[in-house]
Amino acid sequence: MASAQKGNGSPGNRSRGDGSRGNGLHDDTPSAGAEGAEASESGRDHQGPAAGKSDRLLAGIAVGGGMVDSDGIVRISLGNMPDLIGYNLRLAQLRVFDHFRETLKVSGDPVLATITPGLFRILVLVRDNPGLNQSRLAAAVGIDRSTLVPILNRLSKLGLIERRQSRNDGRAHSVHLTFDGASTVGRMEDLVDQHEQEIAKSLTKREKTQLIGLLRKLGNS
Repeated sequence: MASAQKGNGSPGNRSRGDGSRGNGLHDDTPSAGAEGAEASESGRDHQGPAAGKSDRLLAGIAVGGGMVDSDGIVRISLGNMPDLIGYNLRLAQLRVFDHFRETLKVSGDPVLATITPGLFRILVLVRDNPGLNQSRLAAAVGIDRSTLVPILNRLSKLGLIERRQSRNDGRAHSVHLTFDGASTVGRMEDLVDQHEQEIAKSLTKREKTQLIGLLRKLGNS
C-alpha cells in the first residue's frame, strides 16, 4: 500500500477524488497526479491519535470533515476499502502506470512519451503476430473492433503500424509494424525491463512469481 509521505505536512497538497479514469487502451495511463489522495494511504508510520487505524486513512488538507491530526492534516476514513481486492489492485495499477509513463518519458523520445501500457501491449501483439487482422487483434486485446480502430489510427499517425488489405478478403485489413515501429518496440522493451525491475524491487523473486500467479488466477476466474 502506498505511503502518504509525499505531501504530508503541506497544506497546499489537496487530495484527489476517487481517481477514476477512462478504461480504453488509448486512455489507460493515469495523470502525473496519481500520488494524490487515492494513491497515498497514510500512516504506516503515522504516530497521531488514530495510529491504530492509519491503514484506513487518507492524507488530505485540513478542511471539511474527517479526523484532524496534530499536524493539521485531515485523515479521511476509507471504510473497508483497504480490505478489497479491487481497491488494492487499482492503487497498484496507478503506481505502475505512472512509473511506466515516466520511464518512457525520460527516454527523451517524443513518440515513446505518448505510449501507454495498453498501446505497448498492442504493438507487441502486432510484432509477434504479423499480418493479424483487426478483428482477431481486437479479440486478443479484449475490446471490440470499433474501439480498436481509433487506437490503430493513432498508432498509424505515429508511424508505428500500417494496415494492408487482405489478399483473401478485400474488406479485411491485416496489421503490421513499420520499420520505425519495430525499432521503437525494441527500444521500449529495454525500458519496460528497467521499469519492471524498479517497480518490483521491494519483492523477492519468489514473491514476484507468486504475485504474477495470483493475478493470473484472478484474471482467469
